[in-house]
Amino acid sequence: MNYTYRRLIPLTLGLLSSFAASCTSTGESAPPLAGLPTKPEISATTSKQSVVAVNPDFFIQANLAKPIQQEDCTLSDGTKTSCYSITINPTPQEHKMGPWCPTHVKDGKDKGGLWFRDGKIYDVDGAFIANLADFYADPDWKLVNPDGSIRVTKTQAAFEAAARPDVDPNYNNYCVEGRPEWYTVQAKTYKIPVTPIYQKTPTRFDRNGVGVAFNGVNFDPPAPVDAILNAHTLAPLDDNGGHMNPHAGYHYHAATGRTKEIAQSDNHAPMIGYALDGFGIYALLDPDTKAPTDLDESRGHSDAVRGYHYHAGTPGSNEIIRSFRGAVVNSMSDLPGQSGRPGADGRPPRPR
Repeated sequence: MNYTYRRLIPLTLGLLSSFAASCTSTGESAPPLAGLPTKPEISATTSKQSVVAVNPDFFIQANLAKPIQQEDCTLSDGTKTSCYSITINPTPQEHKMGPWCPTHVKDGKDKGGLWFRDGKIYDVDGAFIANLADFYADPDWKLVNPDGSIRVTKTQAAFEAAARPDVDPNYNNYCVEGRPEWYTVQAKTYKIPVTPIYQKTPTRFDRNGVGVAFNGVNFDPPAPVDAILNAHTLAPLDDNGGHMNPHAGYHYHAATGRTKEIAQSDNHAPMIGYALDGFGIYALLDPDTKAPTDLDESRGHSDAVRGYHYHAGTPGSNEIIRSFRGAVVNSMSDLPGQSGRPGADGRPPRPR
């Protein structure tokens, strides 16, 4: 199996305009899993969309907490079918996590992560933090101390107070970062239909996320930017498109080309993971840096090789995909590691 790890092009302050620069590494395919298909299977659906079965060999084998199993499951449309139960340790093998927040106004972009606004993505360096009042045309942004140091959540308690839905007022005007070493990594179980079932009507996400990268890290719905900004906090992503959540751990809000990719032989954009409905998620740009122009409202389309599939949004869009076009497993909320402590309103916390 050949796959590519594409690196994010270094940014100046402004739009991330291209993924053209890349580096390639080749790995050997993992041995076939007993009883599981080793080649994609294509079948027709009543909606006349072709679908391609999930290939479990694409997941990084070293991250699996136990062998992938097939089991009976019921989908959101009532269909009883077969699903893969994938229990995997969500620790990226391809990259380090962080950094997120610079600690001084003189810090360069190597000390911070990324932030997004209006479809553009920005380096969170010290100058960016110092300029937030102008950036948002709001004088109440005051993350910088008189000595030039930046107010950053430096303890687990501070992070959890700032990262909750009702931000602790003591942590307004903070750059919010959680550190992986504060939390014990717990394996997560994903149940994904072996063969996706296309639905004519898209459905919105719930709190269980959008999908999963091949390293086991989940793709999350859009970050709740309004809630973050209303408290004059910033919760940057790292250059890999991820950050921490006190309950869900490390997760991605953007696809930046830093995770395992499955190269395509026909110059199509590489595959980066699976949505929870079983449809593949592919990078936005193909090797010629061209993006598809015929995506539907869920950010998907179909072709003869891959069937129906999604393309991730730009890193600045704050979305991997826009909605599900397939049926998902009913019991996702009951899976170990998938639920979190309720927020202040009694509902489960939104991912951040």
